[in-house]
Amino acid sequence: MNAIRNFCILAHIDHGKSTLADRFLEVTGTIEKRKMREQVLDQMDIEREKGITIKMQPVRMIYHADRGITQKSTLNYAEDSELLYKDLTYKIRGALFQVRKKIGLGHKEQVYHRALEIEFKNIGVAYESKKNIPILYEGKSVGTYQPDFVIQNTILIELKALPEIGRLQIEQVWSYLKGCEYKLALLVNYGSTDLEIKRIIYDTARGNPSVPRSSVLSPRESTGVNDQIKNNDYILNLIDTPGHVDFSYEVSRALAAVEGAILLVDATQGVQAQTIANLHLAEAEGLVIIPVVNKIDLPSAEVEKTEEEIMELLSVPREAILRVSGKTGEGVEALLAAVIERVPPPAGNNQFPQDSNQLSIINNTNTLRALVFDSFFDSYQGVIAEIRVVDGVIRTGERVRFCATGAECEVLEVGVFVPERRHGEALGPGEIGYIATGIKEPERVRVGDTVTKCKRLNGLDVEAVEPLAGYREPAPMVFSSLFPEDQDEYERLRNALKKLKLNDAAVVFEPEESGTLGRGFRTGFLGMLHMEIVSERLRREYGLALAFTNPSVTFRVLRRDGRREVVYTASRMPESLSRLVPYACLRTRREDLRDGGPRGRSAPRAV
Repeated sequence: MNAIRNFCILAHIDHGKSTLADRFLEVTGTIEKRKMREQVLDQMDIEREKGITIKMQPVRMIYHADRGITQKSTLNYAEDSELLYKDLTYKIRGALFQVRKKIGLGHKEQVYHRALEIEFKNIGVAYESKKNIPILYEGKSVGTYQPDFVIQNTILIELKALPEIGRLQIEQVWSYLKGCEYKLALLVNYGSTDLEIKRIIYDTARGNPSVPRSSVLSPRESTGVNDQIKNNDYILNLIDTPGHVDFSYEVSRALAAVEGAILLVDATQGVQAQTIANLHLAEAEGLVIIPVVNKIDLPSAEVEKTEEEIMELLSVPREAILRVSGKTGEGVEALLAAVIERVPPPAGNNQFPQDSNQLSIINNTNTLRALVFDSFFDSYQGVIAEIRVVDGVIRTGERVRFCATGAECEVLEVGVFVPERRHGEALGPGEIGYIATGIKEPERVRVGDTVTKCKRLNGLDVEAVEPLAGYREPAPMVFSSLFPEDQDEYERLRNALKKLKLNDAAVVFEPEESGTLGRGFRTGFLGMLHMEIVSERLRREYGLALAFTNPSVTFRVLRRDGRREVVYTASRMPESLSRLVPYACLRTRREDLRDGGPRGRSAPRAV
C-alpha cells in the first residue's frame, strides 16, 4: 500500500478542476493524446453541455515519480543507451509488436507463444521455449520455474493475455527472478488494448558485490518490484469532484474515500465561497491539503495576491503553495510529485499478497471491509458499487454482504476506472474500484454501506466486522412534486427514481397523490440547479415526460399542543404556530465538527 495515493481535487466552480484532471491523465499516459478531449472525467452529456461537473468520477493512474512517465511509456526507454541489454531488448520488442500487428487482440497465450517462435526464428534471435530453471534457496535448488522464453540465455519473457497487468503478475515475475540467476525479465501482455511490456529487474539485490549496480543498471531502473513501486511506480487514485454548492454531498462522499486533497484556486478570482466550504469538509476528514494556484498563464492572473489569500486561509508559507496551468500543463508534473510526497499512503490491516496462494489464504481468513461511496445501475450486471477497500482483499466469485441492508451476492466482476471500467482479478487494501453485484433491486445497495464477506465462506465461519462510518444523510433544501404526464408511466417513474438515487444519493422522494395530476412523488433536492439536473436526467436517461410543481421550501411545524408535522406548501400551514423554521437549516461548521463531521452516522439535527 506504500505505492498507493488516494486524493481528490476541491475548488470553487469554474476554477479548473476538470481541466487539471485532463492534464493528469495526459501526463500519466492514462489516456493517449490522440484520444483526449476536454472534460474527460465528465461522463454525462449534460455535464459537458453545461461545462460543470455534476458527478464525482474516480480514475486510476500509474505514475513514475522519478521520471514523469507512465508504465506504458517505459517501452520508449528501449532506445536509451543506459538500458540493460539495450540491443537485444530492441530486437525482442520488434518481434513482440510484429506479432501483435499481424494477429491482433483476443487470442490465447499459446497462440501468441507459437507466433513468437516463428518471429524469433525470422529475425535470428536464439531462444529456448519453456525451459526449466532451478529456483535457488541458500544456494540449493528447491524447485523449478518455467518461463515462456529464455532469449539468448539472457532475458526471460513471460506472456499474458489479461485485460491489464496488475501488481500480482509483476511481483510473481520479480519473485522468480529473485530465485534464479537471471537479471532481466519482460512481462508481456497481449490482452490489453495497447500492447504492454513491463521491464522487471533483479540483480544487486541478491547481495552480489562483484556486480556493481552502475555497471548493469540504468539510474531509471530499480533492483526489484517492491523498490520500484516505492521509488518509481505509484498508483494514483484521483476522484474528480463537483464545484457547485448544490453538489456538495458528492464532495463529502469523495473525501471519505481519500487521504489527501488538492485545493485549487483560480489566480484570476482568488479564494471563493466553495473554496472555503470544501476546505472545511476536508479538514473535518483530517485530510492532507495541497494548496495550488491555477490559471497562472492568463494575463489577468494575480498569482502573488492569490497566494497571500491562501497563506492566510491555511496558515502555510508561500513555498508550500504550487503554481500550475491546467490549460498548458505547466507545473502539473511537480504537482503529481507533491501528491506522492505529501499525501500519506492508505492505512489498512493487510498488505496486498504477492502470489495466488497468499491471495487465497487472505481471502479466507482476513477481514474484508470496503466503503461504498457511489453506485449506478447496469442492465446486465445489476448494481455496480464503487468502493474503497479499507481492509482485506475482494475478488471475482466471492460472496459478499452489505452490512446495512443484509443483502448478499456473488461478485460478478471486480475492476478499476481508467476512466472507463476495466475488470481485473482483485482489489486490495487501499485501492479504489468497483464490484458488479448482480443485484437488481437498487434499494439493497446503499451509499455509505460497508461491504464484507458473508458469515460463512467455503464452509468457514467469518467473524462479524465493525461497519465503517458511513455518511450523514443529506438534508434537502428544495421540494417539488413530480407527476408523469401519462399515469401509466407511474411505475416507470418509481423505478427510474430508485436507479437515479443509486447514482445521486442526495435525491429524496416519497409517494404523493393529487386530485388533478394523479399519482406522483414528492421529491427533495439540494437546490434549484440540482432539481434542474435531475429532471433533465429523468428525461434523457429514462425517456420520461414529467410535470413538476413549483419548487418550495419545506417547514417543520411545532404546534402549541406539542405535536410536530412537516408542511410542504403554504396553503397547508396551520393557523396557530409556536415556532416556524425551514426544515433543512444549514448547520454551522462548529456544529458539524462537534458532532463528528459529515461522516457521522447520526441524521441531520432538526432545528
